[in-house]
Amino acid sequence: MVQRSEPHSGVIYSDSIQAEQQTATEIDAEESSSGKHFLIVLLILFGLAAFAAGSVYWYQTRHFPVVVTITPPDRPLHPDPLGDRGALVPISPDMLHVTSIAMGKPRLTIVNGKRLAEEDWLVVKTPNGEASVRVVSIEDGQVRFKHGGETIDAHLQAIQSPAPH
Repeated sequence: MVQRSEPHSGVIYSDSIQAEQQTATEIDAEESSSGKHFLIVLLILFGLAAFAAGSVYWYQTRHFPVVVTITPPDRPLHPDPLGDRGALVPISPDMLHVTSIAMGKPRLTIVNGKRLAEEDWLVVKTPNGEASVRVVSIEDGQVRFKHGGETIDAHLQAIQSPAPH
């Protein structure tokens, strides 16, 4: 590589002696052609981007299928203490003695002398064996139980005052 010692000349040489003047239409034509070139380049880039996005989408749908999983229902927090055998013994509402209901948070009740909240299980002794019932809801004046596939409503029992002597 050889370095020049003389500076570059700023003189531009021309073949013609007289400068040609450009008309306004020639100037507009040059500007519009550069604008057209810019638009063409922009459209080509947009087309390439759309093609790339479509290719990525096609590739993903072919090689990475959507997998949907289905889980079994959640197990209850407190399973039936007697298992499946507790649902086979019949229960009637008169076997459930509701003596108290508290409508606070959590809602509480006393049934057959046991303190229960919603979703708790109660084991009831019957002449046919033990049965289990689950507290579904505690409402003002009644408690709703689930026993097997049946719903049992037990109402709050009025306290009887002793007879005066």
